[in-house]
Amino acid sequence: MCAPLSSSLQENEPLQAGVLSFIFECGRIRSIATGCGEVVRRVYLAVRDEYWNTIPGQISNLRIEKTSSSCFITFDSRHQKREIDFLWHGKITGSPDGELTFSIEGKALSSFKYKRIGLCVLHAAALCKGKPCSVERTDGSVDQSAFPLLIAPWQPFTNIRSMTYETTNGQKAIIHFEGDVFETEDQRNWTDATYKTYAPPIDGAGEKIIEKNTPVEQMLTISVLKPSCRPTVRRALPLRLDFRASPLSGRFPELGFTVGPCRRDLLIESAHLPDSHAVRLLRSLSFSHARIDIRPFENGFQEAAEHAVTIGRKQVIPIECALHFSDDADSQARVIAEVFKTQKIPILRFLIYHAGGPSFLESILPSCAKILHTTFPHAILCAGTNGYFVEINRSLPPFDPVDGLCYCATPQVHTFDNIAVMENLPGLLETLTTAHVIAPHKNIIVSPLTLRPRKNPLLPLKDGGSDERRDTLFAAAWLLGSIAYCIEGELNGLTLGELSGSDGILLNGDTIFPCFILASWLSPFLGHAAKCLFSTDSSRVIGIELRASDSFLGIAANCTGETIAVDFRGLPAECRYSILDDKAFMNVRKMDDPAAGVPEILIPDKKNSITLDLPPYSLIRLSG
Repeated sequence: MCAPLSSSLQENEPLQAGVLSFIFECGRIRSIATGCGEVVRRVYLAVRDEYWNTIPGQISNLRIEKTSSSCFITFDSRHQKREIDFLWHGKITGSPDGELTFSIEGKALSSFKYKRIGLCVLHAAALCKGKPCSVERTDGSVDQSAFPLLIAPWQPFTNIRSMTYETTNGQKAIIHFEGDVFETEDQRNWTDATYKTYAPPIDGAGEKIIEKNTPVEQMLTISVLKPSCRPTVRRALPLRLDFRASPLSGRFPELGFTVGPCRRDLLIESAHLPDSHAVRLLRSLSFSHARIDIRPFENGFQEAAEHAVTIGRKQVIPIECALHFSDDADSQARVIAEVFKTQKIPILRFLIYHAGGPSFLESILPSCAKILHTTFPHAILCAGTNGYFVEINRSLPPFDPVDGLCYCATPQVHTFDNIAVMENLPGLLETLTTAHVIAPHKNIIVSPLTLRPRKNPLLPLKDGGSDERRDTLFAAAWLLGSIAYCIEGELNGLTLGELSGSDGILLNGDTIFPCFILASWLSPFLGHAAKCLFSTDSSRVIGIELRASDSFLGIAANCTGETIAVDFRGLPAECRYSILDDKAFMNVRKMDDPAAGVPEILIPDKKNSITLDLPPYSLIRLSG
């Protein structure tokens, strides 16, 4: 929880530490930069419980003093959940000579299990990857290394006392650490768009317990070598998005959804119940496939197979069958092959998982794949993980017996606020880039992609489930951005989470969400020519261009909470546009055809460009 800011400090107002500026919010600092560009993305203290859940802090006693070149901030933060009770005092000092210090003095007010209590520094992958990094270790030695280009399975830097690295325009960041041993991991493994330097190290020692009254003290100092460029002058110019900057060389990936349990999945119910408004809305959309999860070693797996029959045959949609095998995979694969062959279910692909581990076992994959290939010669077989990309990257399954690899993705493994979620959009592209290298010429499938991590029934205390923002424009802007990076990364198949119900991203009951409008706009263009459109600042505005026959569709999203002027160029003649903002959505959400109800405006005088204001997290549709 955030404490009210000082009356002398406006929200998102930059504070200064000499040449460095930064933004303070909720006990963390972000956007640490000079006039030449970003130096560090974010600094914060993480308190994570034994399940890796992040325990938020309640901020109190906030005091901010600032001048035009310096600042001094103090506050307390208390993290409480179940047995966890941890209190720390934060001190942030920005000095006129360009040093920014973040120190914490904490104490456990109870004894509890935990995974991490420590400062974390995020370095933007887009700025740092491939660039040299000099690491001074705790023993005094210096290692001349570099941030990895492809995603590193394990920590690239360990035992860190200080690090010096180049960011933008030749400037170099210097970070000095005290109070603990720090190390760096490649957070792109979890579809973040950052590297993270943190304390304490992950030592693999198993369970950690901090005893009551145990102190925790850490400090880091950020400075920058004299920038080699002149500070930039920020002008309020419109961003530019050009639809004709390059040809459409990509394809819109197969787009599907996850089928929930029968008792709550609307499409399964619709096979047995009369039409409802919600069922008609879902049937108006086009999807490439539906994901069904089957665990053939469990007694109740027949119910999941019946779900596949209902969806595949009665709803006439191909099935992406996620098979979770135990060690007896061969016999289980034979049972599945016989059941599906008898029922004549249209299978698009199988996702092959090992239920007892993070990725599939090399010893049983070849024979299992042969059984499925023999019975379903036209189905695509993918091996991988029902977890994150890191599981594949650290334990590569054998790709020779299969046609592709698969993994799931979410932007909220480590950070959760609106800004962080949008900043992590490029992380999806980072995983795809590495996936194409480790599995060349194979299909790459992301299944499922969810706004928030899924709930794990085996870990009931692990956070997960639906996101409270799923019914907002924010979710639609995030989804559009995700699809854009999937197109750029040449993804073959994308599976969303559940469409409806308590975990649905499109609607709940008869109430639609903004993502439904986006899905309606996209439906006619699945599988057609597509490209990702990067604006002059794609962290703020990103888009896609789609073409089917002579039809043109461009969709862009404002990825920020502010209104942004955007100059759209390269538009076809007689182009029309529709803006989906909060007001427009409220006006159409109860219509029989909500997407068609969003007002269209003809761009005047056959112009091929127009400048428009996009409200916070709004979408714009341009067609011609």
